Amino acid sequence: MYLSHYTQGFRLLDISDPENIIELGWYDDHPPINFNPNSLWFFRRFKGRWFNGIYGVFPDPNRSNICYAGGYPGGFYIFDVTPPPYPPALDVTVSEDEHPLLLINYIERTNIDHFDIYKKSNSQGYQYLNSTQNLFYEDVTETVYNGGGQGHHWIWYYVTAVSVTSYESNASERVSIDVNGYANEQKRSAEKEKNKETEVFEYSLSDNYPNPFNPSTQINYSVKLAGVVTLKVYDMLGTEVATLVNERKDPGNYSITFNAFTLPSGIYVYKLTADNFAATKKLVLLK
Repeated sequence: MYLSHYTQGFRLLDISDPENIIELGWYDDHPPINFNPNSLWFFRRFKGRWFNGIYGVFPDPNRSNICYAGGYPGGFYIFDVTPPPYPPALDVTVSEDEHPLLLINYIERTNIDHFDIYKKSNSQGYQYLNSTQNLFYEDVTETVYNGGGQGHHWIWYYVTAVSVTSYESNASERVSIDVNGYANEQKRSAEKEKNKETEVFEYSLSDNYPNPFNPSTQINYSVKLAGVVTLKVYDMLGTEVATLVNERKDPGNYSITFNAFTLPSGIYVYKLTADNFAATKKLVLLK
């Protein structure tokens, strides 16, 4: 819905769920606003004169992302109401060549042109590194040392999605990797796998954390016997909205992150199925 107000500019609202109206974008024709009645800029008044704002918003019949509005004394406005893309989900691992490998999780690729990658090391702030159109990116400027590094050397990354109309999303979550400590981590992982062989596990499904969440939350679960495991998310009508796990798993403890940036706020159910075991729990998405 396009909403205009005589003194408060223009709003673009998603009203598909009337109980959860989301503001997608806005424009104020005169930025300064002050809620102090003694101020010259109280709301949109300046020296006794009120700014009239925007009125009469009309969508373009041929271009869904364009609408028009009148304004006094501002004249005639043309708005591009294309919403910015959602921020990607990001993870980092190590490539076969021992370089940091970024894994970008982005479902809605229709209007995305590329992803911008930003990087920070111990000695500097975040700086633009490169752009990619792929869902993975190998940072060949860094090497994950195989036991030769001294101390710790952390590298942080985040990415943004850039649409075909050059809108840039908010930043993804920051991820990091200790390039000098990777060899020690590999050693600890090998010892952990060795201990896992003699460890006894039970089927279990934990409460997600955080809960409520926005937009991502972590779900932990355990598998007793090797076999196919599924972990799915449903809305309150029983419609499946996401499949988080659907593969063979060995006995052990597991954790997965559920990113719900494409879903509306509400209560959802996640269900774990393995062998003859099944468990369900609720999670709450608040945007």
